[in-house]
Amino acid sequence: MKAGEIHIGASGWSYKDWKEIFYPPKLAPTGYLHYYSGHFGFIEIICQQPLVLIFGKVALARTLFSALK
Repeated sequence: MKAGEIHIGASGWSYKDWKEIFYPPKLAPTGYLHYYSGHFGFIEIICQQPLVLIFGKVALARTLFSALK
């Protein structure tokens, strides 16, 4: 990141309340992460342990979840 840049993301992507507001009505929940990544470059992932991880690339979220399984 360069100084002065602003990056916007959210603390998740699977909120049911976002359907029809952010996500298209016919989009299945399995497509939410892909759709989200087309609009935002950042996502915050909070694990159950007292650990907060912030990734600059949403694609890394899939890698993280694979590693945690």
